[in-house]
Amino acid sequence: MVLTHAEEEAFGGQLQIDTPLSESADLLWGADFEWQRNGASITEEADPTAFDNRGIFQTVNQYNNLAPAYDLNSLGLFGQLQWDVSDAFILSGGMRYDRFGFSVDEYVTFYDDNFNRFFDPGFNEAEATIAGGERTFDSTVFNVGTVYKVTPELSAFANFSQGFSVPRFLSFLGFPPTPSSFTIDGSIDDLQPQKVNQYEIGLRGRWDTVQFALAGFYNTSELGARLVENDRGILTLQRAPERIYGVEASLDWQPTETWQLGSVFSWNEGESDPDDDGDFQPLNSFSIQPVKLTAYVQHQTTPGWSNRLQFLYVGNRDRAFEALNDRGDPIDPDPIEGYFTVDYISNIALGGGTLQIGVQNLLNNQYSSVYSQALRASDLAEPGRTLTINYRLTW
Repeated sequence: MVLTHAEEEAFGGQLQIDTPLSESADLLWGADFEWQRNGASITEEADPTAFDNRGIFQTVNQYNNLAPAYDLNSLGLFGQLQWDVSDAFILSGGMRYDRFGFSVDEYVTFYDDNFNRFFDPGFNEAEATIAGGERTFDSTVFNVGTVYKVTPELSAFANFSQGFSVPRFLSFLGFPPTPSSFTIDGSIDDLQPQKVNQYEIGLRGRWDTVQFALAGFYNTSELGARLVENDRGILTLQRAPERIYGVEASLDWQPTETWQLGSVFSWNEGESDPDDDGDFQPLNSFSIQPVKLTAYVQHQTTPGWSNRLQFLYVGNRDRAFEALNDRGDPIDPDPIEGYFTVDYISNIALGGGTLQIGVQNLLNNQYSSVYSQALRASDLAEPGRTLTINYRLTW
C-alpha cells in the first residue's frame, strides 16, 4: 500500500457586482483569479504486515518527486442574467470565459515506456525525462435555464450548462501513457482541459411537511479524463469521448414536530469511447458508482437532545466487469459487491456547546468500499462498529 501527498500554495480573489436592470431582471457579473503552486509529490510505501495486523501505516520507503511541481493560474470573466418573466415563469442564462496558464520544469516521470522504475535495472531515465514547458488554454462556456411554477408548491425546471476544467495534472505528469513521446508543448489532447455539456430536467415540490425533488441528467464530453488500468496494472489518465447519465430523487417528511424522515436515491451510468470509433464501453467503477440509497429517521427527544439513525445501501455493479477493454480484459477487475450500513448519532446541548455521541457501522457489517474493490483491494475492509464522542463549542 502506498500513500501519495504533495504541498500546495494558492491565492486568489473574486469580484462580483449585482446590477438590477429592472424590477424583474437582474445581472450578476464579475471576474475571479487564482494562482496555484503545486509541490512535487512524495510517495510513502507502507509495511504490509504492520498494516494488515494492526491497521497502522508504517512507512518503509519514501520516494520523492515522482510527480513534478507545477504552476497553474486561472482567470475567469462571467455574467449571469435572471429574468422573472411572470410570477410563475423564470428564465436565466449566462456565459463565462476561462483562461488557464500552466508551466512545469524538466522532470523525470515515475515510469519509462516499459513501466519500469525501482525493481527493474533496465529503467531508462533518459526515456522518462520530460522537458519543461508552458501551455495556455481558454474557452467560453454558456448556460441557460428555466423554472415554471405549476403551483406555488410545485415547480418544473430544465437546464443546459457547460463546464470547463483542467485535468489532474499531478496524476498525469507523473504517469503519462508513453513517456518518450510525451511533451508539454506537443501533447495537446493529453493536457487539454475537459469541456462538458450538461443537460438536466426535473421537478421540485415543497409543502408544509413534505419536500421532494426528482431530476434526470445527461452529460457529454469530447475529451473526458478518467483513470484506467494499463496492461501492467498501472493507473494512467485516459482522454476519450464519454457520456454519463442518471436519475436522482429525494424525499423528506415531518409527520410531527419531533419526527423527521427522509431518503435520497441516486443511479448513474456512463460509457467512454477510448478508440474514438463510436464503440462505447462502460466506464469503470472509479468513475461510476453503483446505485445508492440513503435514509434517515430523526427524533427531537427533548428541546436539547436529538437522536438520529441513518442508513446506507450501495448496490452491486458488474456491468464494467462483464465488458472487455481493447486488451480483452474486464474493465473492472472484479464485480462490485454491495453493502448496507447503519449509523447512530445523538446530539446533546451541553454547557453552551453540543456533545455528539456516534456509533458508525452499528450492525458491525464487514464490507469493502467501492473504491477499494475497484482498486483490487477488496480485502481491505472498512472499520467495524466504531464509537465516537466529540464536543463542539461555537461562539
